[in-house]
Amino acid sequence: MPKTKTLTLLFIAVLTAGLVKTGLAGDCAAPPPGAKGYSVIGDAFDASGKWLYSERLVYQHADNGGQLTTLYSLPDNTPLAIKEVDFICNPTSPEFILTDLETGYVEGVQRITDENQVFSYQGDIKEKLDVPDGINIFDAGFDNTIKLHWDTLISGESLKVNYLFARDNKFLTLRLKKSELPESIDLNANPGDVFFRISANNLIFRMLSRPLFVGYDQDTRTLKYYAGPSNLPMMEEEKKILIRYRNSEPLTAQQES
Repeated sequence: MPKTKTLTLLFIAVLTAGLVKTGLAGDCAAPPPGAKGYSVIGDAFDASGKWLYSERLVYQHADNGGQLTTLYSLPDNTPLAIKEVDFICNPTSPEFILTDLETGYVEGVQRITDENQVFSYQGDIKEKLDVPDGINIFDAGFDNTIKLHWDTLISGESLKVNYLFARDNKFLTLRLKKSELPESIDLNANPGDVFFRISANNLIFRMLSRPLFVGYDQDTRTLKYYAGPSNLPMMEEEKKILIRYRNSEPLTAQQES
């Protein structure tokens, strides 16, 4: 697909990022006028090193959570999916919409006003879920959760969180903990980078499932690596995705408007 079409889809995604519906409006603070945005590129590979797809992440109003729009595309620039995330109401459990651009399949989470519940939906199936007590994470809220609890995690303490698997309509309690990267995962990490292991909190589930890892620059606390399953429906057969994030750049004034 021509690069111009990819850029057009990204432009449309940026414009629509602010249209993601937000619940609990009375509890949400509007982004400050001077809040800045930036974009990041992530390249995803399979375990053999084959380049599978790229992510173009565009953060708007990043100083206050703001919105995130991600365009997923193949190495030949063919668009795969668009995801729109709104962090303004809650930095760790945002609303989001993920759209498969080939099939039109949609999944996401929408808050219910004044209730501790959310709608989780996949295609035409929509289900109301109760949000458990404690630290709750939806989708890209992992990044903000780690940054909000950075000192605790860096000290070696573990953090228990409830993660919403929207595709399965259920919450699962996970454990975050600082960890060395296993030798079997090759991300060409720098010596100063720090990694966190994300695994099931339940011992039996932890023994039966594979953990995933996220890596950060310890000085800037910037996400640099991901190792685990892809969140794209069309990539579900890929059990291990390795993503390296690069090229963090500020948005222009026109892109931020």
